[in-house]
Amino acid sequence: MEQKPTSIFKTQSDIVEQRYCPVSKSSAYLSSNVKVRDNGMHAVVHVGLAKTGTTTIQRLSIDLKESLKLDGFEMPWSVKIREEEYWQLGDGPLPQMKIFAHCFHPVKEKFQLNEATYTVKKVQYECESDILHYGSDIAARNQSIFLSSENFAHINETGIEELSEYLSQWSKQTIIVFYRRYYDWITSLYRQHTKTRALKDTRKWERSILDFASRVIKQVPKNYISELQSRLEKKFDNIIVMNFHDLSKAGPHETLFCDKTLNMTHACEEIQNEDDVPHENKGVTNLDYFDLVYGAMKAGLIKIDSDKKMHQVATKVQDYHQSMLNNTALKRVCPPQADLDMLLNVSLTFELKYFPGQVDSLESDFKKQATTKLCKVDVDQTLKKKEWGDFFRSITNSSNNISSNIACKWSPGQNDKCITLISKRIEPSLQRRWLFFGDSTVFRLFNSSSLPEVLVHSPLEKINQQCYHYSQLECHQKKGERCKLNDLFGFHYRDHWVPHNESGLNFIGPRNYGASNPYCTDCSECFSDFLQYTLKGNASSYGSCDRSKNGLVYGGYIHMEYARDIEIQTPEFLTTQENLAAYISRVWNTPNLIQEWRRPVCVVSAGLHDATIKDISTPDYAKNIKFMLDKFTPVC
Repeated sequence: MEQKPTSIFKTQSDIVEQRYCPVSKSSAYLSSNVKVRDNGMHAVVHVGLAKTGTTTIQRLSIDLKESLKLDGFEMPWSVKIREEEYWQLGDGPLPQMKIFAHCFHPVKEKFQLNEATYTVKKVQYECESDILHYGSDIAARNQSIFLSSENFAHINETGIEELSEYLSQWSKQTIIVFYRRYYDWITSLYRQHTKTRALKDTRKWERSILDFASRVIKQVPKNYISELQSRLEKKFDNIIVMNFHDLSKAGPHETLFCDKTLNMTHACEEIQNEDDVPHENKGVTNLDYFDLVYGAMKAGLIKIDSDKKMHQVATKVQDYHQSMLNNTALKRVCPPQADLDMLLNVSLTFELKYFPGQVDSLESDFKKQATTKLCKVDVDQTLKKKEWGDFFRSITNSSNNISSNIACKWSPGQNDKCITLISKRIEPSLQRRWLFFGDSTVFRLFNSSSLPEVLVHSPLEKINQQCYHYSQLECHQKKGERCKLNDLFGFHYRDHWVPHNESGLNFIGPRNYGASNPYCTDCSECFSDFLQYTLKGNASSYGSCDRSKNGLVYGGYIHMEYARDIEIQTPEFLTTQENLAAYISRVWNTPNLIQEWRRPVCVVSAGLHDATIKDISTPDYAKNIKFMLDKFTPVC
């Protein structure tokens, strides 16, 4: 019988059983296993900072794995530990990176928010010896290594010395650290930490950005670049500081992978050819809305008994503020001028040290943030306003609706529940515009309900009333067919229709009829039907038309089968989603229409067709959904 080769991890794990305690620091392993090699290879360690696009870089390193190999770089992120793929352990993308970094500093507890269940839990990352062995094996094969974790930013002098000893297996070591403006970094850090606050964590709710800023003005945190660099310089000679604010790049990911001194040419080329790089941890839910809910709870205006309900009500508050109050600026409390001056001076000191050529843009940006991100919402004054007090009292009166899911199961023969839910959401008194986007399931739901009457036929009749006639409000009913899609929206056609194999995009629609018939849909029963208004003047200034009583609500259904497809192509945009978003922006969101009706409410249902695309993966599917939401969110 042929004997199988012994796994390097199995063999080294046996060694570790004798020499290495998994919960101890890495020194026991380092002192007995590291051998300095003059292999001409390169160890590149990206240490963060946190909130400088680090998670995006980590996530991309998976996608760039093969390109990085072509550049001579490998990563110890696929090692199997305890018979599991290590990336399945813990929370967040690539916890192996965090655990690798934890080999060089004491184990610490960390709080993380599970955004699916709205619960906060403790997680621990301990050193796993197999990851260290995997890295040593990379060196033994004369390959370069790429490491990335913001957890490196927290290691102390002893940990840095151990990291230096470990990296001595490569003849060249480069440390990458990103510079982000101090005031901008602390506001982002505050929002990131604060979003994990649980209802029982009173301290986090009571601590505002004002408190946080006043503390970090007096003492720079040890994980900021100045303090971190000072520790790193004691053991490393080659430290590259990269600019988080480099507008010539698509983001920190391009800044890093395309840095010429690193010679990651294949990885750089792949990034630059990527049409849409997803940014992980891109901002957090606006904390103002959570602060308002917490303040209303303390004032007795509403009862909140769980973290889940806190998130639900905060979402309602956000929708109310943006839709009904037209995003009217909330009164804010800002830091004292003395604190702002001190923060600006500290930030300028770092700017002059790292990137002095962009000082002018810092001062301009700081002036904006001094009245926005560096301030907290004035909860007491806001809740005293009638519109906000009435809103929270209305939530209390309809608490059963708040705690229940607005969801239903639909089929052609059983749609009463869904129609009832939608009918309750669309009230004439709101003077709103509603657009439904989706495939045949959405069209059938729309067409079998009273929505065509409410959003199309009834407002079309009202337009002939004298009050609307004098308001110079023009209305056209738009009804689509299966083909000649551009005609419906007044779009120009491209000189050359682009098929899948020329688009440069993967896992997109159409896949059936529309793939071989330019400017046609796959769906044979998705016929757009909506109203398009043009308002030449201000409706409120004409005649005695009382819109609150007449209730001019309008909208309709627009076909869209996929989350990303090329059924509708124009000289300007290749995808349906980009063209429809541009149409809403230019035709539906003119200044006078916005003034009268605000942005339209877009009910979007797409993704079922994407799921049927052959060989599409979960990340590719999610990328399509994110693409669609990124296009529609700014205009709806």
